[in-house]
Amino acid sequence: MALRKIKDQVAKRAEEKEARRADLEADRNFGDAGHFGSLRQRICDLTPHRTDLRRQAEAGMPGEVWDQLMEAGNLISGDAKNFAQSLIKFLFDRLNMLAAPVHEEGIKLDRRDLEDMVWGATLEDFVRRFLEDGHRHLDAIQDATAEAFIAQAKAVDEMKKRMIRESVAAHEAGRERKSRPAIEEIREEKDAEDADAK
Repeated sequence: MALRKIKDQVAKRAEEKEARRADLEADRNFGDAGHFGSLRQRICDLTPHRTDLRRQAEAGMPGEVWDQLMEAGNLISGDAKNFAQSLIKFLFDRLNMLAAPVHEEGIKLDRRDLEDMVWGATLEDFVRRFLEDGHRHLDAIQDATAEAFIAQAKAVDEMKKRMIRESVAAHEAGRERKSRPAIEEIREEKDAEDADAK
């Protein structure tokens, strides 16, 4: 049951990934009500029982300030640069906290690229790249987590099957031991009958 649920979640995430990719390519749903808000929510969903981390995510990725940034124009300047830098710091610090060590180098490189974009890219290019990178790294974290859960669920299923086989084998061996004296009694009776017949 758990394995099916995990596989269903993986399939749903794959559909969401494709829809998100199409939106980002078409420059749609960049705002807090769209992919920025979902990025923050996905970060929170990875640590659902940590209200302190949820509060940090809400403070580190404020939707109203993001939406103001979206209305700022074509270039990142002034306070928008400071906000963009703080977003990059929060997002990539959190990704490093959540990701497996194997992903650290990719996260580090994407962070550096985004930090460079703050100083020379258009707002649209920065926003798209920020959202693409954030969601891509979260996809990798969730995929790795799902793979671990699937492997664990398969191992548990295999262990259950092995225990059932061993239990059945032990039961059959016990029944065989119980039936052996009866077979020996029958043989002895048969031998006694054969001896009497001679």
